[in-house]
Amino acid sequence: MSRGIPCILLLAAGLLVHAGMPTPTWEGMVGLFTLPTAETLPANRPFAVTFSEIRFSQSNNTARVRNVWYTGSLTWRPTDDLELAVTLRHEYLHAHHYADPFPAAAADQKWTQVAVKYLLVPPDDRRLGLAAGVLDLTDVTDIGFGDSGADRGRRAFLVGTYAWFSLGLTYDNRGLGAVAGARWSVSDAVEIIAEYSTDPVFLQAHPEPAIDANFNLGLRLYPREVPGLRLDTVAVGDGRFDFGFSVSYLFP
Repeated sequence: MSRGIPCILLLAAGLLVHAGMPTPTWEGMVGLFTLPTAETLPANRPFAVTFSEIRFSQSNNTARVRNVWYTGSLTWRPTDDLELAVTLRHEYLHAHHYADPFPAAAADQKWTQVAVKYLLVPPDDRRLGLAAGVLDLTDVTDIGFGDSGADRGRRAFLVGTYAWFSLGLTYDNRGLGAVAGARWSVSDAVEIIAEYSTDPVFLQAHPEPAIDANFNLGLRLYPREVPGLRLDTVAVGDGRFDFGFSVSYLFP
């Protein structure tokens, strides 16, 4: 995929207005799919439960790697500015080296992740919101094939959100990364979300392929019959796409 395509889609989002209640990411923090935003749960719905199945495939000239996630998250807004999340993640990792005649290496791993976010500047219609936080606070997901780890683990982030658009920086074992995302309303029950990251949360193929970023594009649905319910269906990828599905409920 050309790197210009995500930029075009994100710019096109400005033609429509953002609408819809803030809901959790696949790892529990309120945001888009993987990108936390400078938002938190609504005051009248301070708890949320989220379940997700996410698949991400990546390959280069020597190997193919596939991540499969099954996650369950509990998100809590204890104060107007603070957000906490605990995520149980069951992850399957598959790595196949093309020159190796043996079957693909596989791992089946389970983790409990903790995340925290603090709103430095709450967003409103006239100003940029700003938030900082840490994903995987205890650094449990820096595990992969071999002795070098997966270059994931604990991830600090700083993100700004204004209306429909979010832009931020991340820092983890890979170093500094950049993230951008947008969501815009098709109707009061349907949003389109696009996000782009130079430092994905998924296991990467090493040595890195020509495209080492992650671009996700999908729909976020709010069924009118069940207030507080959110459904995601997403194309997850970096040029070749897999899929993701997520369901979240915000408790009054």
